Amino acid sequence: MIHIEKGQKFFEDENLVVSTATGDYADNDLIEFYNLDNPNMVAGSFQAQYIKYGNIVYKFNDNQVLGEEILKIDPESTHAAASFVKMNKELSRQMEEGSLEPESLTQVLSDEQTSMEEKMTDSSTTTEQNPVGTVETTTTRMDGDGNIIDSTTTTTTTSKEVPISPDPVIAPAPVDEVPVVVPDIQVNPDDITPTAIDPTVSVIKKKRILI
Repeated sequence: MIHIEKGQKFFEDENLVVSTATGDYADNDLIEFYNLDNPNMVAGSFQAQYIKYGNIVYKFNDNQVLGEEILKIDPESTHAAASFVKMNKELSRQMEEGSLEPESLTQVLSDEQTSMEEKMTDSSTTTEQNPVGTVETTTTRMDGDGNIIDSTTTTTTTSKEVPISPDPVIAPAPVDEVPVVVPDIQVNPDDITPTAIDPTVSVIKKKRILI
C-alpha cells in the first residue's frame, strides 16, 4: 500500500501533480494527475508506486532487490516489496538468534501489518489537520472609459482551507413618502355658465303634473 495525497508532486517530475483524492492505494492502482502548465485538465494516470518512487519501481524484477532500493529512499515505506524485505530481515534475525519458531512467520506478518496500518493512520491524520486549499485572485485593469485593458489570475496554495464569507445582507432601499397636495381652488359664481333647459321636457313634465 502507498499513501497518496491530492496535490503532491511526482518523485521525479515536480511539474506533474496528483489530482486523485487523498487516500491509501495499492502499489499498482492508477492515480490521475495534471500538468502545472494546464492545471484544469487531467493529463493522464500513473501507478501509485511510480508517483511515490519514480522509475526505480520498474528497474528490478526481484522483489528483494526492489524492496532494498526503496528502503534506501524511504525507510518507512509501506510498499509491498519494502515490507517483504523488512519481514525477511526479521525472520533472518530470529533464525540467527535461534529464536525462530513455527509461529514466527505469522507473528512477523501480523507485526508488519500493524505497522503499515499505523503509518497509514498517521498519514491520514496529518492530512486532515493540515488541509490544502487553493485561492484564485483575479486582478483586472480598466481604462477611463470602462474598457478592460488586461486581466491576471493568481492561484495561491494555502496550508489551511480558506473559509468562504457569507453573502452580505442587503437592506432594502428606503422609499420616500410623496405628500398628497390638495389644490386650493376658489370658484367665482360669475364664471359658472347655467345649463340650457330643454323646453320640450319642461312642457311634458308640466302636463303630467296637471293630469
